[in-house]
Amino acid sequence: FGTSPGVYDANHDGGQPFTGPSLWSSVDEIYAEPSGGNGSHLDMLHVSPYSQGMAHEVDNVYWVVDGNSNDIVRYDFADDHGPGNSFHGDAIIYRYADFEIAKDPNNHIVSHCVLDKSSNWLYVVDHGNARVLRMDITTGTIAGVPTFGPFEAVDEYNYVTGYTWEVIIDQDLVEPAGIDVVGNRLLVSDHATGEVVIYDMDNSFEELGRVATGDPGIMGIKVGPWGRIWFVNATTDEVGIIEGNPLIVDDKEVNLNFSVYPNPASDVLNVSFEATPIQYRISSLQGDLVSQKRIKSSTQLQLDVRSLSAGTYILTILFEDGESSTPFIVGRK
Repeated sequence: FGTSPGVYDANHDGGQPFTGPSLWSSVDEIYAEPSGGNGSHLDMLHVSPYSQGMAHEVDNVYWVVDGNSNDIVRYDFADDHGPGNSFHGDAIIYRYADFEIAKDPNNHIVSHCVLDKSSNWLYVVDHGNARVLRMDITTGTIAGVPTFGPFEAVDEYNYVTGYTWEVIIDQDLVEPAGIDVVGNRLLVSDHATGEVVIYDMDNSFEELGRVATGDPGIMGIKVGPWGRIWFVNATTDEVGIIEGNPLIVDDKEVNLNFSVYPNPASDVLNVSFEATPIQYRISSLQGDLVSQKRIKSSTQLQLDVRSLSAGTYILTILFEDGESSTPFIVGRK
């Protein structure tokens, strides 16, 4: 997994801006254990001090919100250097600077980003300008070597310009911080109000509703199984969960009135209904239909998921008065 440390110098000795995104192993025997000469990290690249947010693309490729240079940087770590080592010569780094992202001047509130892999749009919180923008990661051309960095030998380090980007939300957010995408919903957390704001990506990012956590200070958010929204509160030092399925908020859909278990599932996904279902459909996160079938009057349903590849899917149940959806995960034993 990757992290983006919001500090100026990873060595904390007042030296040059020697920090940026890092790779870590999730193996207990490696993570946070002594190894090599530089701790247990698998890789770190050093041209994005005060990095504010991070999104995974593919393999060891990540996008980072650079709070020091006020732009977005694409990092391809290539092959990680292993726990505690220091070779970075195979890295490829592209800096996108046609726009300017403004970080929190107090270096507390984050500016997170998330990549919608189905559309190749990278959604970015611009905290300092109280807005959200997006950029098409498939666009742009190389335009020369940046003047900042790289502070170490890398394989390639270039500016990219002429890419497609736009501001999609620029009102009614006080202190935007965290962001996530699920299906056709964009979620943004507001640090000042303690709300998670939900937008319709299919309808010009119309605001659909707000979910109040009750406490200002929320930052990172993530939609997990069953439609729960996980959030981090930096003021209270807590991790919280918004129960239910607040992603379904428009007048064509209803609150989640079914449950799924186990989640993750490896063989069978059990579905229990509170209302009378009509039909179900399973879709990929990219919106591709996997299967659908009408449901006979029942309060229970068992779905065979053995033919599905491991990953996350969206289960949608149609009822007489609308429809409701929730993510579920297929795992393999």
